[in-house]
Amino acid sequence: MGIDREKIFFPYLSNYDVEEMYIILKGSRKGISSFMKKAKSVATGNIYKDEEALFEIFKAELPNEIKARKIQYFGELVQMIS
Repeated sequence: MGIDREKIFFPYLSNYDVEEMYIILKGSRKGISSFMKKAKSVATGNIYKDEEALFEIFKAELPNEIKARKIQYFGELVQMIS
């Protein structure tokens, strides 16, 4: 009996997820290297468990984009990549 990898739920975000949220918010990859360097400072390895700290980085780095989309909670960012 094998594991169906499609049905496994991973509760934490990866670098790929964070990059995808950035690109969707920003509309481009411009500035992503600098952003990811800051984002990785709150990661454990390549996994983001501290959602509040990551959300603070998004708000600090992309304040206009967050405001324009009226994003108030980290979950709203995650929904963009769901």
